[in-house]
Amino acid sequence: AGDGNEISGQSGDNSFVYAGSFGGVDVSAQYTKNGSSADGGENQSDGSIGASYAIGDTGLTVGYAVGNDGANADEDVVYATYVIGGATLGYSKFDREVSASTADRDTTWYGASFAVNESLSVSAGKSVTNFGNKTVDQESSGVAASYTMGSITVATSMNKQEGVGGTAGTEDDHTEVSVTFAF
Repeated sequence: AGDGNEISGQSGDNSFVYAGSFGGVDVSAQYTKNGSSADGGENQSDGSIGASYAIGDTGLTVGYAVGNDGANADEDVVYATYVIGGATLGYSKFDREVSASTADRDTTWYGASFAVNESLSVSAGKSVTNFGNKTVDQESSGVAASYTMGSITVATSMNKQEGVGGTAGTEDDHTEVSVTFAF
């Protein structure tokens, strides 16, 4: 997987985590005292807060979250999903700003899935990551399908990345086929 898939990790020790819903707005927050050692620092606290809102019965949900690693990186993400019938469309924009550095990155994701019927689902997605210190964008795309018949599911996915980690001429492909049985 390319570097564009990386987000700051949050530690579980010395953490305060909250999740609740207020007037239809789902809110979550996290704070970790001395949880980060980003860039060689010690005892740095990190935190995040996010909210999402399903707009009535329109099928549209929007969300926003912001966080920091306690040292020098601030991150935020905004997203929207729209469900209509068996289709779900999604869009997300992630931004990571690193102070006193050229290691910034921003990633845009979009995708769609469709439940053809109770047994068959298909999906496709794409992301583009711009690294602040690279001249090449990392582009990732993938398609997947699954079919369930009784207790057997057959699934396949094909994914491809070009410009992995912002490096020109690099490519990563992954294809998978699986069969699962439920007893």
